[in-house]
Amino acid sequence: MNPSVGSDPGLCVAKGDDPMMPRLIEIGRLCTAKILTQQEVVKFANGIHLSGHGGTNDGIIGAAAAVGLTASGWSGRFIEYGKLREFPELVTVYELEMAGIRVVSVDRDTMLPGSDDVVRH
Repeated sequence: MNPSVGSDPGLCVAKGDDPMMPRLIEIGRLCTAKILTQQEVVKFANGIHLSGHGGTNDGIIGAAAAVGLTASGWSGRFIEYGKLREFPELVTVYELEMAGIRVVSVDRDTMLPGSDDVVRH
């Protein structure tokens, strides 16, 4: 089995003191709320090294977002677990917990999620 089948690996390289770092941070924040295109990310991250290494090269979007979120001190993760992708876009914490998925917040100043809280994935 080829592990790259279905993958869109991307690479983003930037120094911590790069003057474009605030733009990468903004890309990361934008990507948590909406879907950006390759063209938007390339334009927004002008001067930052972005390269795609397979698939449609959409991996540059996630790579840029990951660097920006990490630089801002906040980063999220998506982990494949059971039938996680089969849940609707909006699901309660209770429903996830009943499926064996523990919901935690990764924000810096966080409150514990309640069972009636809704998660968008």
